[in-house]
Amino acid sequence: MRVANWTPRGNISGPWKKGRAWFSNTTELQFVRNTVSQLPASQNSSKSWRFNNLLHNQVNLSEKNILFVGLLTDKLDFCVGTTFQQALDKPGILFGDSES
Repeated sequence: MRVANWTPRGNISGPWKKGRAWFSNTTELQFVRNTVSQLPASQNSSKSWRFNNLLHNQVNLSEKNILFVGLLTDKLDFCVGTTFQQALDKPGILFGDSES
């Protein structure tokens, strides 16, 4: 058995200073395995990882003025294996053309 997709998420939030400043932080990790069953078993899959983090901050500067600051970070580690190179070299593998 192999994991094809997996996406855990987490969130934490709370006050920086009660009644005046707050934060919220959300993190997500994603794993994806792509498989082409028509290729040999040792060359039929590739994997990619993605990580992102979103941090929100809010500060009540006064009764009428609110400062909101957000920061988003993303990291994508895409590992192109032989799966996609072979599929590009032989399009019939993906589209069922028996001549390829």
